Parts: sequence; C-alpha cells; structure tokens
Amino acid sequence: MNNGKGSNTSTNKKTFIKNLSDKYRLVFLDNESYEEKGAIILSKLSIIIYFLFSLIVLLALVFILISVTSLKKWIPGYPNTVEQELLKTKYIDDIIKLSELEKKMEANYLYYSNLEKVLQGGFMNDSLLVSDSSVFNLDTSEIDFSKTQSDSLLRQKINEREKYDISIIDQIGSNDDNLKGILFFSPLIGEVTNRFNLKTGHNGIDIIASKNEAVKAVLEGTVLFSDWSPENGHIIQVQHNRNLISIYKHNSILLKSTGDRVSAGEPIAIVGNSGTLSTGPHLHFELWYNGVALDPEKFIVFE
Repeated sequence: MNNGKGSNTSTNKKTFIKNLSDKYRLVFLDNESYEEKGAIILSKLSIIIYFLFSLIVLLALVFILISVTSLKKWIPGYPNTVEQELLKTKYIDDIIKLSELEKKMEANYLYYSNLEKVLQGGFMNDSLLVSDSSVFNLDTSEIDFSKTQSDSLLRQKINEREKYDISIIDQIGSNDDNLKGILFFSPLIGEVTNRFNLKTGHNGIDIIASKNEAVKAVLEGTVLFSDWSPENGHIIQVQHNRNLISIYKHNSILLKSTGDRVSAGEPIAIVGNSGTLSTGPHLHFELWYNGVALDPEKFIVFE
C-alpha cells in the first residue's frame, strides 16, 4: 500500500511538470480567408515567466517615474515643497533655540556658582565675561609686565604686614572708601554682646533686643535666601547694590520670601532664638562686601 501511494505521488508530480512544459501553438488567422498569418509556440511555464518579468519591469518603471517626476506629490501623506521648506526652517529654529537655551543654562549655573562663592567669602569666576574670545580680545603684546622699584617695595610691605596682622584680610578688597556716603539703617537697636572678630571666625555681631522686636533691612535690595537651617535657625539674606550682602540669623519668623524686593528700614523678620548655635533671643548680623566680611559697627549704630 505504501509503495502504491508513493508511486501515485511521483506520477502526479511528473504530470504537473509535463502540463507546465507542454507546448501550445498560438495561431493568428485572417478573419475573412482564415489564412494563417503567424504562430507562436508557448507553454504554461513560459507564460508565467513572461508575466512575472513584465510585472517586475512595470513596477520598476512606476518607481522611477514617481521618484524622478513630480507625481510623488500626489501620493497621500507625502509633503509638498512648501511643507518641506517649513519643516527645514522649523528644524533650524529648534537647533538655534536649543543652543541659546544651553548658553542660558550655563550662564545661570555660573551665576549661582558665583553667588555661592560670594556668600562663602570666595572669589568670583569671571569666565562668563570673557568666555567668547570674539567678544573680548585684548592685545597684551605691548604691555610691560616687568616689576618697577615702587611695585617691589609695595609688595614687600604687604608681605610683611600679612605675617603679623591678620586683619589685612578684611582690608584687602573691602575698600571702605567705596562705601562712604551710604546711609545704613540699623537692623535692630539693642546691646551688642559679641563683636566682629575674624580671628575667631565670628564674621558678624550679636545683638540682644526685646522679644518679638522687628528686624529691618539695612538697605534696599532683593531677598537672596529665606529659609531655615539646623545651626542658624531662620535665616534671611538680602542682596544690595555695590555687591553688598546683609545676613540676619536666628530669627523666630521670616516676613519675606526669596525674590522679594525690600526697602531700607522695612521689617523682614522677628528676633528669635532659633538654631542650635543660639543660646538666647538675639540677632546675629553680618555685612559682606565683594565676598569679604565687614565689621558692621564701622557703618551702623546699634545701641
């Protein structure tokens, strides 16, 4: 039985192949006289091959015709020339905006980094001002950097003072002459119990006053920081003109928020005893100029 089925399958295959390869004659006759005008010898296999070849050629021609000519505009979803130009313009605008955004982010980062350094008594990074060499290009070839005799004597005097006088840190860069003529409001009227001393790291003064006394801004400015810290309690910092910063610590309540604009003499906080470094109701007040701590009693009357 198995041999019979295998024989039938083999016979069917041969019959199928024979049918494809069997040749047929296509005769062309005259319609009136029935005279034979021509004939073509064909097979089913050749017809299939001719059909597939013709289909491939036709598809290739259609593809070339669409890609080369303007017929592609009629394809649904294909953008026209105007839309393509708009897309290109939008793409270029997006790249420019992204580049500008990156520059702004870099400038903001540098600004806040400098601000942090100023508050900590460091030096500002002025690379933002000269980051683009095409904007600022100084020719130093004709500048004489050699030391003169007077310059050497001045350097020697400064070095000698630095060895024995730690207060030189306060004097270099502060330039009190630049602060002459400024009228400072007293942040609080009371008794100064702990005075300014750079040697011990006390960068401000401590003032004792009545409970719930208002703390006032010494000058007009903008609130840089208004928050709480474990050591200093409720802190508020105000940025003024001429690179001046005033700092008020250990408050019980803060009346202003970061970014608020304050006037000179305007209440900004209430005296308190907040923070682990505070041992009683008082105000710790600091005054900074160009990143250097100043003695507030040189500019403000507290008692």
